Amino acid sequence: MQLKYINTLVYLKKNQLFLILLLFWSFLWASLNSYPVEIYPLTFEQEFNKHKFFKLIFNSRIYIPLIFTSIGLIIILFKIQILKKSYFLIIYILFFFSQLIGLALYDFENFTIERIYLVIQAFNALLILYIANNVLNRDQIKKFFLINIIFLVIIVIFYLPLIYIDYFNHQSFYLYNSQTWSENFIGEPIIRVTGLAWILSLISFIILLKLITNISNLTKLFLILLLIFIGISIWGLQSRLAFACYAITLLIYFILFVRKKIFINLVTIFLIIFFSIEGFNYIAKHKVIDTRANSTTDNSTTDNSTTDNSTPDNRLLSTFKSLTNNSDIADRNSNSIAYTTSSRNIIWLKIIKDYDYKKIFGYGPQADRYVILSPVEDILDSGYMSNASSSFFYAFICGGYFSFFLLILLNIHALYLMFIYLKNKIYKNNNNLVIKSTFLILVFLMIRSIFENSYSLFSLDYLLFVSSIIIFEKLLKNNKVNSYKTSTLLA
Repeated sequence: MQLKYINTLVYLKKNQLFLILLLFWSFLWASLNSYPVEIYPLTFEQEFNKHKFFKLIFNSRIYIPLIFTSIGLIIILFKIQILKKSYFLIIYILFFFSQLIGLALYDFENFTIERIYLVIQAFNALLILYIANNVLNRDQIKKFFLINIIFLVIIVIFYLPLIYIDYFNHQSFYLYNSQTWSENFIGEPIIRVTGLAWILSLISFIILLKLITNISNLTKLFLILLLIFIGISIWGLQSRLAFACYAITLLIYFILFVRKKIFINLVTIFLIIFFSIEGFNYIAKHKVIDTRANSTTDNSTTDNSTTDNSTPDNRLLSTFKSLTNNSDIADRNSNSIAYTTSSRNIIWLKIIKDYDYKKIFGYGPQADRYVILSPVEDILDSGYMSNASSSFFYAFICGGYFSFFLLILLNIHALYLMFIYLKNKIYKNNNNLVIKSTFLILVFLMIRSIFENSYSLFSLDYLLFVSSIIIFEKLLKNNKVNSYKTSTLLA
């Protein structure tokens, strides 16, 4: 027992910086979806309230990385010797710094914590990875991937039941119609169904990669059942962007990683998709019938609509009908393009029209919410129209021409690493689950970033993207290929 205790102390002392970095990274994940609210101290004059106490603790999670992590990282930077430069991380630092310049030049009076806290959090993430890239080895840095997956699973476990509870209490056929996004949990907004859909999609791809490894048949059966459950939820959430990203990423998954038993794997995927769709439709039909039956019983009335067991159009079919003018959806949504793009065309046109092109550094962080798309009288431009819905548009209005150009460089760097991976055919010789997973995560996120703010600001997408790049690049170097020599690229 004493020897085990001594070994533990030796391990902790030897790996203290590694463990501190992992802890700081976990703090950043825990701070997601939080907002810097004012924390009032508890006094004896106030009546003790459990809800207020837990809300106080829950809200304070934003200040741990904002204050303690920031200070800790600065101290570490002065203590260690930085030998390796990461141009990717340096470009990202400049990317956010240009946004701060924009805010200082445009409206210094609003240079407040509410406007810049996301940038501070983003800097913290970059510093953690900058240090990790210098001091951690390949196996240690892979632990960041593990933390990412753990928090993705936690988010699903935490929020998916809330959406299902709301779903079974209403007559809507799809989970997409859930109104939980407009509600708060301990003072914080609940994740949107579209966000949850793409998180489930990423988890499913990691499971799919595990499915084609050498595992037992019993484990494969368990993973297939798990994929069907995830698929049921993805189909119910009805996120068209998640469907599109999933389809493209799934095609790449088949082309690159399914090397053996191609027909069997193809049939397996087909069955998973089939049972996912039919499974949710079965649940939804019976739920709607039971809800209507209870409703008519309570009201002591009978309606012919209660016997309608037809399945309503899913959003993919509705979009197709809208574009081909085969339904009245276009009329209900002003025009078919607005329905198809979820009004992104209106948002982007407004940004193009209203942006002051003389502002070289843009309007500063969160310019979409606070400046360009702030609520106005026109209903189309207010309320939900507070998100630029594209990393490129967001970068442009927040950091101007510099931020936009730097975002392009970041994407080029990611594409370059992916090209190296494909050029050297590492996917054939390396069966490492982490490098394959980070590759697919990058593909998924880069497609998503065209239509969402994604990794252009501190967010779940950002933590995944920036850490996946560092992990992917580290693992590429460990494959002992001439990854960064021009001769390799031209060979």
